[in-house]
Amino acid sequence: MMNSVKFTAKVIGEIDNGPAIMKSLRVGVFEVQCGAERQVGEYIRNYVQFFRTFFHFQKNGADYALYSPHYTTTRVMKLPSCVDIGGEEPHAFGFCPTDFYVPWQSQEDEEFSTAEFGFVAGCIWGEDSSWKIEYLDLSAVESGVLKRDNRFGRIELPDRCSLEQAISLWRYSADEPYISIAVQRHFNLVTGKAIWE
Repeated sequence: MMNSVKFTAKVIGEIDNGPAIMKSLRVGVFEVQCGAERQVGEYIRNYVQFFRTFFHFQKNGADYALYSPHYTTTRVMKLPSCVDIGGEEPHAFGFCPTDFYVPWQSQEDEEFSTAEFGFVAGCIWGEDSSWKIEYLDLSAVESGVLKRDNRFGRIELPDRCSLEQAISLWRYSADEPYISIAVQRHFNLVTGKAIWE
């Protein structure tokens, strides 16, 4: 069962990088226990918007977070030390995360996370403004290894919807690994034909 300690992150300041250069963000990491909040660390995000680029989860009793210090990376942070243990490297045309989600399941009134997989929404830098949903393999996350792929094809996260709201594991089991994902589709109103598939 997940313990009562949670970790969150929020913007605590901006960094002016000079003329014609986008500002960076100072992001504080906070431990929240019994309603009390205590800052345990911080990191720099080199993008002017934070989005939902920090997600705390547990695996085998240890605390981790998916986070994005560089706008084209998904990285793994060990908590509460806030030490970066691995993940993707920056790439000029990389996938830009805007939201993370590692699902929790309920079993006999207990919440637990297998933390073998998660999801990321975002876009390829410069491609378009819609957020695509991709899969994260977290099976070796303790070693700082994660793998991202687009096994679902080019599916878009609905506007005004978080990944947590869009993904359901109500039918998921080890024997039948079925999930449901709410996605956004586009249609020509006159012809009814789907576009951008």
